[in-house]
Amino acid sequence: DSMAIHIALWSETFDNVQKGFQLLDRIIEQGTHHQILTAGYFVANLDNEILRQTAARKVLKNHRQRYDILAVYLPSFLPYPRNMVSKMINAQAYPEVKHYFDDNEEAKEFCDWLFDVFQSMKKKELEYSPCIFPWYAVSLKKSELIEKSMILAGAMMDQERIDKLCPYIVDCEANCRDIHFTMMTMGKKTPAVRKAVIDCMQDKSFDTRQAAFKCANGMELSAEENRQVEEMLRLRYDDLRRNGMELLMKQSDDDLQASIRRLLASSKTTMRTAGLDMVTQLHKSKDRGAVAEGCMD
Repeated sequence: DSMAIHIALWSETFDNVQKGFQLLDRIIEQGTHHQILTAGYFVANLDNEILRQTAARKVLKNHRQRYDILAVYLPSFLPYPRNMVSKMINAQAYPEVKHYFDDNEEAKEFCDWLFDVFQSMKKKELEYSPCIFPWYAVSLKKSELIEKSMILAGAMMDQERIDKLCPYIVDCEANCRDIHFTMMTMGKKTPAVRKAVIDCMQDKSFDTRQAAFKCANGMELSAEENRQVEEMLRLRYDDLRRNGMELLMKQSDDDLQASIRRLLASSKTTMRTAGLDMVTQLHKSKDRGAVAEGCMD
């Protein structure tokens, strides 16, 4: 009986949290699939994030075969993830992350497991409705799996795992993709990170494109990366075109002339228009007017 299990957990915990968690531990270790699911409803409604994390970690360490168990407990595992990301971006210590696991090895194991589940899911979201109770519903999203895997890699400052996860920034939810991008790219500019910066400059999310441009603007782009920026100018996003041209204008005179000539010779109207806009900007410049004349030879 789901309600009986739920009331028993609340009754035990009301006066003594430790006593309630002893019952919860017995359910996690010895309970049936349904009992473990029901305990997840209780865990999800706890106010203390450390208690939620502790319980969810125990379950997800021992019961990994069923997607519905993962859907019920994953929200309690690393709760309030966007707050964690924001704190890491702002260079504020977030000691709770360290206290969530016995050691870094356990955190790495969870990071890798979340990524494996992300890759194994065929659909973007699995819904379970109703679940446990007629009024309760849960879902398991690929985006949540990859976001929490990234949080663990970022919290540990594990560059190997950061590099492995960078190609999947696009799989984060659009409304928080920019902060996950920033968290993943604010450290060393490895080849994988640099590729993520260039790729995210053409993301569908405006905020992610802006975050990527800000990062790229602080980098010295290679010749190949500038060629990729040129190719982006085929797109019609106003901010991307403006930012892309700004990056290209930072090149040396010879490299800039070569970029503009390639744009003007493109078969795509949007790229030719970008080339002409850059020539116009150069004509208005006091010290680079000769570059514009050279582009039109």
